[in-house]
Amino acid sequence: MDIKQKPFDIYNLLGELAFTGDQLAKDLGKGGCHIRVELPDGLVLEKDFYDALSKSLVHLVRNSIDHGLEIPQERVASGKSEKGEILFSLGENSALVYSDDGRGINVRKIREKAEKQGIKVGDEAAELVNLIFDSGFSTADQVTDISGRGVGMSAVRQMLEDVGSGIEVQVTSLENGFAKFNFLIKFPKSSPTRQDGVAS
Repeated sequence: MDIKQKPFDIYNLLGELAFTGDQLAKDLGKGGCHIRVELPDGLVLEKDFYDALSKSLVHLVRNSIDHGLEIPQERVASGKSEKGEILFSLGENSALVYSDDGRGINVRKIREKAEKQGIKVGDEAAELVNLIFDSGFSTADQVTDISGRGVGMSAVRQMLEDVGSGIEVQVTSLENGFAKFNFLIKFPKSSPTRQDGVAS
């Protein structure tokens, strides 16, 4: 991935994530992690949003690598490439779409955790999955130094909302109790701008 030269170009941010994410995945025995970007060139962000997005994506990438991406043997056995992949693209209403090709979110564990905490939930996977943004809510069996400590998903949502952005989970499929999903991150009204002069 080419790293662009504009100071708040989103490619700068994703270029840094590509390097650190791949190294982290290797350190954890995940075989590495490839970040694929399908975004237009010249996507320059306002500084406040760039900073908030940078901190938020670091946490999302760590979560994907720590909890979502399988070890190489499991991936190969299920017909996937040995190396995990995280994809950034543009979705409906020009939302930034974040997805990975890991196993997905364990909906059963979310339901069990919600019931233990007395949270009333329906049967919709999307409703269950969005509980990850509730303060103190986690399905991880243990807190690790990679994810789950410090900046949680509720803090990620707050950081983005503070700069006029926002984040939600979109469930794309449900298989064997695991929900495949996208994170949809809203661009603030003032961001992004395009270098060709065309507003997004």
